[in-house]
Amino acid sequence: MSGKSQKYFQRQQAYLAEVNGQVEEIYGGLNIVKAFNSEEKVTKEFEKANKELYHSGWKSQFLSGLMYPVMNFISNARLCRRSCCWTDI
Repeated sequence: MSGKSQKYFQRQQAYLAEVNGQVEEIYGGLNIVKAFNSEEKVTKEFEKANKELYHSGWKSQFLSGLMYPVMNFISNARLCRRSCCWTDI
């Protein structure tokens, strides 16, 4: 499970870098974007990258959030099994 969540965390970092790069470029070249009437194109590109960032972040946080309850369940099941097996001693 940690391998899968790590994959999504890496994607999240990559998309975050992409979104940050787009914001810097657009903010720095806002006059050029407006001069060439590219607001709509730039907005669509940003929305696509932002959507990917959202989905990869959601998946990584979801899988990460499952880790503790699953490990806790496994630990409790092992403890229960041990206590049931030791009653005959």
